[in-house]
Amino acid sequence: METLCGVGRSTAAAICAFSFNRRETILDGNVKRVLCRVFARDGNPQDKKFENSLWTLAESLLPSENADMPAYTQGLMDLGATVCKRTKPLCHQCLMADICEAKKQNRTAELPRKKTAAEVPTLPLYWLIVRNRDGAILLEKRPAKGIWGGLYCVPCFESLNGLSDFAAKFSLTMADMDEQTALTHRLTHRLLMITPFEGQMPSESPSDGIWIKPAHLKDYGLPKPLEIYLNGNRLE
Repeated sequence: METLCGVGRSTAAAICAFSFNRRETILDGNVKRVLCRVFARDGNPQDKKFENSLWTLAESLLPSENADMPAYTQGLMDLGATVCKRTKPLCHQCLMADICEAKKQNRTAELPRKKTAAEVPTLPLYWLIVRNRDGAILLEKRPAKGIWGGLYCVPCFESLNGLSDFAAKFSLTMADMDEQTALTHRLTHRLLMITPFEGQMPSESPSDGIWIKPAHLKDYGLPKPLEIYLNGNRLE
């Protein structure tokens, strides 16, 4: 049954218990909460070893008679959903209150332990915001794949060396550019730490790239953090 799309281990077990009176273990979020509180099980919910220990515990509690499985399964699910709630559990109504270790230890608010947010890696980026004598800004179209795919952006680099080498094409050195305050932008799986460098073209604009005057930037699809940065700096 678990081979069916969208049917996990716990759901499959519930179907078997209700439909066929089979002694199968369920362990949805409500059941985990009940077990963690009644038995004061303290562990990282994202730890596979801890989760396996809960499966083992849940299996050891199954009634011996198959005929009792539907009522037991429904009762356990309802207990977690309506009484042993995530916040403000109704301990005074709970049939397990007398044996609940979390209640005895005053840890119902603490257990089960909450999931910790996954650490998001930080990616440093460096923008080169260079303007020609007419005040136009150099834009490049980003590759279709990757960050800001297909959008127009100022030249963007993952290292200062990359920025420095590119700026040399315009006869710009790091000393010629003004480093701006870094800004952050959160993506789903990473945090961007963006440091803009602004510079003025000392000579005629090269033919490569697209030079756009600030008044026309709105006509181009820009990454949101770049749009915010340019608007905040009131480039006109």
